[in-house]
Amino acid sequence: MLISLTGVLEDGTPRGSDVPPSAAQTIAFPQGSDVTLRVSVVNAAGIPVDLSASGTSLTFSVKKVTWPFEVVPRVTKVAAFTNARWGVAEFTIRPGDMWYLKPGDWLYDIWLTLDGARNAVVPTSRLVLQASVAPVPHGPPPHEDVVGGNKLAARCLTTNQVGDCVCIRADRDDDGLYRVERADPRVYAKMPAAGVIVSKSAADRCLFQWIGELLGLTGLTPGRVVFLGTDGRLTQDAEAITPDPDGVYVQNMGMALAGDAVLLAPNFALVKRVPD
Repeated sequence: MLISLTGVLEDGTPRGSDVPPSAAQTIAFPQGSDVTLRVSVVNAAGIPVDLSASGTSLTFSVKKVTWPFEVVPRVTKVAAFTNARWGVAEFTIRPGDMWYLKPGDWLYDIWLTLDGARNAVVPTSRLVLQASVAPVPHGPPPHEDVVGGNKLAARCLTTNQVGDCVCIRADRDDDGLYRVERADPRVYAKMPAAGVIVSKSAADRCLFQWIGELLGLTGLTPGRVVFLGTDGRLTQDAEAITPDPDGVYVQNMGMALAGDAVLLAPNFALVKRVPD
């Protein structure tokens, strides 16, 4: 699917008759589609902007407003220039890029970086993500809307498994996904744990739950605190957290509600336990 957009660099020149008062534009496409967004960037007069200079980039971001009124990017793409001197570039959205977003209304914008300055050539606009009638490739049907919910989509390591507690290992990847790995209380750089992997759609894609009722566990004692174990998973036995010569960080991850359920509420204030 090809969607054509016009981006406007507001440079103070008199507005051309063919240039709209606002460059905000609503777009819509089905979830799981192959989409090419073709953007033609012009100045206020309607003249194509030369994008061939070194360091020039165009960035497309899909966002949602969360409480309390924070705009959070969920998908970020960088354009490929198809005719840079005439201001034309394209973003490629793969079928699996938005599998974890709930169909409905989202926000997007497109920013131009040119000669060291950043300008929104397509300001915050409406994106309608339509429900797909076909199964979404690269994963299961979409999970609940993770924005404002208790699960976040992430890029994990292929060795990470459902049930692992994960920490944030780096900034978002090129697809806008958070990057996580199994937490390790013996290594400060792998602490604190931010949540627990609850599903995987691919070897390196997961959803992790960061708060709330976590089900599917076994052998818990209701009412007792749950900790991060040295194996990177939940445990109720703080004494069983394997000591390390340099100490180990003890993190409270919540409390057992029942034998198979935890009220997940990670405490990011870490306590270091050192050998006697």
